Amino acid sequence: YVDDAKAMRIKIVSPDVNRGQYKFTIDGEKTIVYGIGAIKGVGEGAIQSIIDARESGGRFKDMFDFCERVEPSSCNRAAIETLIKAGAFDSCDAHRSQWTALVDRALQSGAAAARDRQAGQQSLFGGEDETTQEAAPVDLPNIPEWEERDKLVKEKEVLGFYLTSHPLAEYQEKLGQFCTHKTNELSSLPDRTEVFVGGMLSAIKHAHVKKVRDPSSPTKYVNFDLEDMDGAVRCILWPREFVHAGEMVQPDAILVARAAVDRRGG
Repeated sequence: YVDDAKAMRIKIVSPDVNRGQYKFTIDGEKTIVYGIGAIKGVGEGAIQSIIDARESGGRFKDMFDFCERVEPSSCNRAAIETLIKAGAFDSCDAHRSQWTALVDRALQSGAAAARDRQAGQQSLFGGEDETTQEAAPVDLPNIPEWEERDKLVKEKEVLGFYLTSHPLAEYQEKLGQFCTHKTNELSSLPDRTEVFVGGMLSAIKHAHVKKVRDPSSPTKYVNFDLEDMDGAVRCILWPREFVHAGEMVQPDAILVARAAVDRRGG
């Protein structure tokens, strides 16, 4: 769906606490706002509380404003951190790393506001001066944004795929110089066809062969997924090759592999 949208020049923007709904929504003629309900780990109750607070009090100025207006019981720390990873606080004018560093302070501020509400008291900055006091900017920590790859990995963790970009985007030209095929082209090739494929490694699992004819032979091998911009393929590096190249099989490593297509078993 994302690829189809890009082909039609329709922009899909990150989920946003300031304009997102539970489901995907349209903003203008060529923009789709990612549905907050499609974020892993954010419940429907939390989302409804966010929408209710926004509709009654306007857009959220920052995370402190968010935590003071959204009931802590409905949107806890885990949900807030997930929203940050998904980019849902990007419209609040700070880096995701900065909001993550401020979660504890924002939650404390929200808890204090909740206690005031429960006691039927007006907040410290209530009344005539509320607008003036709320205009004061948050003291953001002076820390850099997450590295681009780390940021995208966190995004995929909570969305299920890379939305704003892809860790391989900057390597596309280089990979194109060495690769003979993309992962989505492998299924049409004959068995044992030699190919060069490139991408990022994930889902790594080490094991040992069970039947060994020569006790002196290596037994350790590794399975992993090699993911490019067009899909992913499961790979096996058998013991003989693992001895020489096994150290290169690391999470999120980007490399090119010479391989043979194995169509046995479908």
